[in-house]
Amino acid sequence: MRLNFFCQLLAVLQDSAQQPQTEKALEAAVSFSQSLSQWAYIVLGGSVALLFKDLKSRPSQPVRHSFWMFIPGWAFLGFSIYEGMKVQSAHVAYLMNPNPQRDLTILSFNRYASRQVSGMEWGLGIFAVWLVFFLTYWIKHPDKPPSVETLDAV
Repeated sequence: MRLNFFCQLLAVLQDSAQQPQTEKALEAAVSFSQSLSQWAYIVLGGSVALLFKDLKSRPSQPVRHSFWMFIPGWAFLGFSIYEGMKVQSAHVAYLMNPNPQRDLTILSFNRYASRQVSGMEWGLGIFAVWLVFFLTYWIKHPDKPPSVETLDAV
């Protein structure tokens, strides 16, 4: 009986000693998640701005078709932002719970953050492949002189 009491007391003391470290780690995870979400928003905004810029000038056929790659890139970045929101909501739930279950919270943080990073990696990977294609095409195909129709429109 006495041994069981000391084991429980030791477990409570260990939990209370690890509590500040856990909270700092969770805050760092939320901060990292927020910065990833901000970067995803920046890439989304930049790609949309690039798309609208190029739609105005009507790029050549292969370049125009390469913009199809934006759709899965946007989907992965959107998924990354969504998982980042889950990280933040898990943190709020942890803070609001009077008796949080630290192990379950850490598992959910790891799952959501891992998915967020994976979505970001896939999204950025797709945009990197598009950028390599675009630069290769741009370097290999010099500008053509404007056609008569283009000059008449001006």
